[in-house]
Amino acid sequence: MQSNNTIHDRYQLSRAMLKGDAVTMEKSGYALHALADALAEPEIDLHTRHGLLAAVKIIAHQIEERGEFVLERLEADQ
Repeated sequence: MQSNNTIHDRYQLSRAMLKGDAVTMEKSGYALHALADALAEPEIDLHTRHGLLAAVKIIAHQIEERGEFVLERLEADQ
């Protein structure tokens, strides 16, 4: 299916996607570092460990969703 977007529209969308990707990756990186540090604590209780693992899954889900969005936009632009 042919897209009716102009070159300028595509450029603007590309810039917006890159910005969104950069923000998602940066925030995810900070969060994962903090989670890794917390999980490395030798005396972490089971409840806390499960909570931290749930947080890792939430971050992974956000990254997956962002990747799917970008791929959909790229396919729509072909």
